[in-house]
Amino acid sequence: MFELKKNTKYQKDIAYFQSCVNDIADPIKKKHYQKMIDEMKHHCTLIDEAHSDFNNGYIKPQAVRENVEQMITIRKTLKNLFKN
Repeated sequence: MFELKKNTKYQKDIAYFQSCVNDIADPIKKKHYQKMIDEMKHHCTLIDEAHSDFNNGYIKPQAVRENVEQMITIRKTLKNLFKN
């Protein structure tokens, strides 16, 4: 079974984003970025659940694709914000 949460790149990204958020002094920005990270984690959970053994091998490609696209968008946004 595929699990995105166990992926090394995903874990490194989450750790990097979390450390960047922890360094932010402005509480409003910190809360906003933390919410983005939480949303990314939620999409990851949905992707993992779609690949779960409990689905009897049936995956809804459209639903998974939407979660993947949302996760990519959030990741790119966070990368660009923390790069500067």
